[in-house]
Amino acid sequence: MTGITPAFANNDAPAHISDLSGSNFRSGATVKLHRRTDRPRRDSVTVVSPARITCDLDITGAATGSWDVTVTNDDASHATLADAFDVQYPPPVLAGMSPTTGAEGQTLTGVNITGSAFRNTPMTVASPGQGRRSPPATSPGYQHHSPCRLLHPDRCGRGLRLVALPAT
Repeated sequence: MTGITPAFANNDAPAHISDLSGSNFRSGATVKLHRRTDRPRRDSVTVVSPARITCDLDITGAATGSWDVTVTNDDASHATLADAFDVQYPPPVLAGMSPTTGAEGQTLTGVNITGSAFRNTPMTVASPGQGRRSPPATSPGYQHHSPCRLLHPDRCGRGLRLVALPAT
């Protein structure tokens, strides 16, 4: 094997591998993602040619990080690309925030941020060039309640603030 495209996918759905390249692939070959501590993952495979395979791999809920990719032909010959495929968390989705306004310098309590795929990591409320962290949120569909302090204009200027939720 010489490569895999794409080399990463989110763990919230099956991954479609459009090009697993190499040589001597045979009809009936299998493709497996594996790591020492996790069970192998395999699914539908199409050998397009002796140099190319396409496949769908169900990585729903798979542990994040690098996985080995192994192709095994029907005669048991095989090849492995170590750490060739990266399973990632899906990006968070911000659905809403309440309240949506406040006075500069005001401390808001009971701020409610809703969405999905939140991770147990701090989120950031910021304007360009500035940022403030709030306590961690958890996934999925978490409603984050936390006091937030709106910054004075001399610290970050007037205008809208960006709420950023990290994917990892």
